[in-house]
Amino acid sequence: MINGVKVNLNPFRWTKVSNLVVMDSPIGTGFSYADNSECYETDDSKTIADLYAFVLKWFHEYPEFLSNPLYITGCSYGGAYVPTLSVKIVKGIEEGVKPNLNFKGYSVGNELTDYDILLESKVPFAHRMGLISDKLYEDLRISCQGNYWNSIHPDCLRKMEAFKKNTGGINVEHVLLPHCHVDMGMSRSTRYAEERFQMYDGCEENGYEVECVGTNDIGVSENANAYQHVREIYCYVSHI
Repeated sequence: MINGVKVNLNPFRWTKVSNLVVMDSPIGTGFSYADNSECYETDDSKTIADLYAFVLKWFHEYPEFLSNPLYITGCSYGGAYVPTLSVKIVKGIEEGVKPNLNFKGYSVGNELTDYDILLESKVPFAHRMGLISDKLYEDLRISCQGNYWNSIHPDCLRKMEAFKKNTGGINVEHVLLPHCHVDMGMSRSTRYAEERFQMYDGCEENGYEVECVGTNDIGVSENANAYQHVREIYCYVSHI
């Protein structure tokens, strides 16, 4: 039981066929913390360097897993981290960095690679999913000329208001489920981004995904030995 939500054991869980190591990155997210406050000042390059150092150290500590095929996976902003980390791993293998990793590939889901591409894909996605009519889509395509979110054309702006009205309450991660929008701890800029991207988290207790958020949960934080550092904890339970 987590925050009053019952978590069911998935009989088809990934851990039956593979070993999973989940990284909360960059430092300060999830359960991750640092003793030095300067470590919280980071960027993509430093995060990749930290991740690579972690991978090498982990396999150094557990060499019995070195023969296993290694796959790097991630989602959302992991669309930037995962490929970059994979390139660093491949270069390390070519340069003879030890331990020698049995790297086989990477996978990203719902990845964020480019904000403009992601934004402009929302209208075609909504049309293909049947969330907007053929007429509205054609009107948008003609009026906006592919520049849906940054256009200053009055007709495009009007059509986009209709688009937002039609899709504003839809969970784009699973269009058949209601959305469960959690803004606890979000900054104003993060809330604004979510409004534009219209990305809502699933909230079905026994469906495809369970989300539970604990902010400075004392029990969890003490167990993580990081009470003063844990700010938000997101838990996902998937049937995948």
